[in-house]
Amino acid sequence: MGGKQVTYTIKYPDAHGVWRKSNTSTKVFNDYWHFRNFWASMTGNGKHSWIDNIYYIDSNGNRKNVNIPSPKRDRDGNVLDMEPKIYNWNQREVYSHRGYWRNINDIKTERTIVNNQIKSFERQNQPVPEALIQRKEEISNAMREMAELYDSKDPYLSKYDAIRERVVGSSGVGGTARPDMSSPEQIVKSLSVLQPRVEGSVDDDVTTDVALDKIDETGVDLRKVWEDLELTLGNNPDNIIGTLGLVQRDLDSPHSLIHKFLDSKMGPDGTAFWTPEKMNQIVIYDKDGNAIGHKNFKL
Repeated sequence: MGGKQVTYTIKYPDAHGVWRKSNTSTKVFNDYWHFRNFWASMTGNGKHSWIDNIYYIDSNGNRKNVNIPSPKRDRDGNVLDMEPKIYNWNQREVYSHRGYWRNINDIKTERTIVNNQIKSFERQNQPVPEALIQRKEEISNAMREMAELYDSKDPYLSKYDAIRERVVGSSGVGGTARPDMSSPEQIVKSLSVLQPRVEGSVDDDVTTDVALDKIDETGVDLRKVWEDLELTLGNNPDNIIGTLGLVQRDLDSPHSLIHKFLDSKMGPDGTAFWTPEKMNQIVIYDKDGNAIGHKNFKL
């Protein structure tokens, strides 16, 4: 094969596995080892083994068929996991959809964080740091790139993942990496852009049980201030996420760690702790098993 022009045919199956389309090409390879590397990169190491009818013409004018290579393996004998470069149209639809939607929501969350930080500066009539403006532009560019990949039905999942990795996990001014939770210096730095919201005038004598209903001496409706500033808590991308964190994304945040602890003790749906035996101790059921009351209502 050394230095010979190799002819090969790529066959494309439809959604039902029937061969509907083929494309014949030629390429020069120094040896079979180089051809095997090419085959592995094109087929995903055999995942889409659609290259067939491989041959070259030797110096005597005779056709020499080339065997389909075996998959490449690591030192332990395991087949290497590689992303294919050839897809049929149905797969392009499926993989582009998967690549886009498994990444875009995290990027949108980053956009929400940055927009909220910018609004915080604007509400206080403070100049928005240039780094935040650049960060917003970076996220906008990433979303545009994602849309272009999706619109072109690009099936390469690694491209979508790379865009998300470029922008997700960064926090604070300038797109710095998500802080190392073991480093106090990085944690403090990541919170440096959080701004206090001080528009409301609050009476020091207002107690916590009536805080949202109290209108102080200056006439400020505290409930309205709370709602206008969207000061929400919980698992919400629009909350003070720089401190609490989003459970599904900020895996090192206190919010996420608390959920992990509760899940380990109670189970994701609570049934690891609230067993039927415990429930029978406090809940009254009818004959069909429907909860109709509580055994300690009078307490």
